[in-house]
Amino acid sequence: MIATRLAGFFLCAIPIYSQDAREALDAIAKRIIAQERVVGASVLLARGDRIIFHKGYGFAALELEAPTKDETVYHVVGPMMPLTGIAILQQVERGKLSLEDEISKFIPEFPEQGHRVTVRQLLNHTSGIVDYHYLGDPIDATSRQPKALDEVMALYSGKRWVNEPGKKWDWSISGFQLLVTILERVTGQSYEDYVQQNILSPAGVKSTSYCDDFTLTPGLSHSYRKVGNSYVMARENDMFVTATFHGRQKETRGLRALATGFRRLKRKNPYDDC
Repeated sequence: MIATRLAGFFLCAIPIYSQDAREALDAIAKRIIAQERVVGASVLLARGDRIIFHKGYGFAALELEAPTKDETVYHVVGPMMPLTGIAILQQVERGKLSLEDEISKFIPEFPEQGHRVTVRQLLNHTSGIVDYHYLGDPIDATSRQPKALDEVMALYSGKRWVNEPGKKWDWSISGFQLLVTILERVTGQSYEDYVQQNILSPAGVKSTSYCDDFTLTPGLSHSYRKVGNSYVMARENDMFVTATFHGRQKETRGLRALATGFRRLKRKNPYDDC
């Protein structure tokens, strides 16, 4: 919302690189953050390779009254999903798999129960496989308990499918879980290492890291959720981070570099119909 309204500022008559423009952008950002009751945010606007505006607002940690900086680091929920899609399509381009390959080729232990599911169906959410969240494995109880792959596969055994593969679209995080397993088996690398070496580094992303419970991240902000007229610390489930797909940590320059890399990857994409 902040970015959309600030982007609309480019339509006005003020030269975008002037001091007047920066002051006007600052005023717009302050107004939106106040209206939406945002705890803290870092705002960056750029045109081409030139940064027009970059500033932090509010607090990175309310309880410490620590101010947000332009380079404050944030948990970003859900980035694994487009990155997983890119990684799988890279394997298609390299001839290591086909979108029409059945997942049994790579994960023979997955209980398909007579169904035939393709890689393409995992990518476009038409596999019919039930969402992981409905498999009786609540995140609050298990998010910190690593599981062996056979334990995860056992969760799907005997469960009712949403629909026949290829018949209906139904969003499911399970598809991404299975795609990660396929990627790791095809490449022989961990998901984290593969994404870093083949997507983030080539895109020039230097300030993005994988979330875990063992690394101290300088400048990392806290996450909050609204409760009435106040805020409380957000748990992982509040931020929609699952046990399998932890969010990544990014600051605004890293997000900009990643967005630029995505635009390059999207050009002449032969798999837009996935």
